[in-house]
Amino acid sequence: MFGRDTASDLPLILFGGTFDPIHRAHLRAALAVSQALGDAPVHLLPNAVPPHRPQPLATGEQRLAMVRRACAGHKQLVADHWELRRASGPSYTLATLKHYKRLIGARPLVFVVGADSFAGLHRWHRWREFPALCHLAVVPRPHSPPAPLSVQRAFPAAP
Repeated sequence: MFGRDTASDLPLILFGGTFDPIHRAHLRAALAVSQALGDAPVHLLPNAVPPHRPQPLATGEQRLAMVRRACAGHKQLVADHWELRRASGPSYTLATLKHYKRLIGARPLVFVVGADSFAGLHRWHRWREFPALCHLAVVPRPHSPPAPLSVQRAFPAAP
């Protein structure tokens, strides 16, 4: 499943979302995080059933096709269909993080979120388990409120 990045010492970066549609800001964020982490691979994962947002208008297959097209020409970006292949039900990030952590073992796992999502992370399903599984790369978003102290303490900023 990982192709060229299986044996890498670089972190594996996951970037999930509805991607309905994927746009330039998604790509700029993914490429910036990749570059900051040594051109590490970024897996873009369209969610099947986002639990914190309205349901996408496009089908999963349509959104995956958009992500594949957007990733073309960017060797660091990988369109990943894992969340779309899962059983029905909400696309909980915890399940995704556990799946990829099992696959990569000790290799670092990084999950990309926007600052707005980081501010609401305390409402995500079992979010307190995330720090044991991954690091977060928080992408700035204009006018995002600060995250609650409980979230900030769970994911302290890198020095």
